Amino acid sequence: MPAANGEPELVNWGDFKVDCLTSGGPPATVTGRLVRTGGNAGAWDDYLKRHVRMGISFYVAEGKGSGPSRIGLSGGTEDGEPLLSTCMAPAADAEVIKGGYDLTDRAPAR
Repeated sequence: MPAANGEPELVNWGDFKVDCLTSGGPPATVTGRLVRTGGNAGAWDDYLKRHVRMGISFYVAEGKGSGPSRIGLSGGTEDGEPLLSTCMAPAADAEVIKGGYDLTDRAPAR
């Protein structure tokens, strides 16, 4: 989250043990359980303790008229709620405003 009102920016990051990866054209979806977290906000520490599954989706804008690249993040379920299903992630709805990413298949499409 960007810095505001003199406060520092808030950063969360997590490493996943991936249990599902789907891709096809510009979108991709990844789900997995957190195995390590960090940053200065501590927002995912509870998810790590509970081995919560999270989902991330990506949309890589390709070419003129395709709009900005976007990302979607599920967040974790609350204590007592069912875990997110394998291979399920929200739509990639948040614009990438700084930096970027590339999605590359290890094997060529058939």
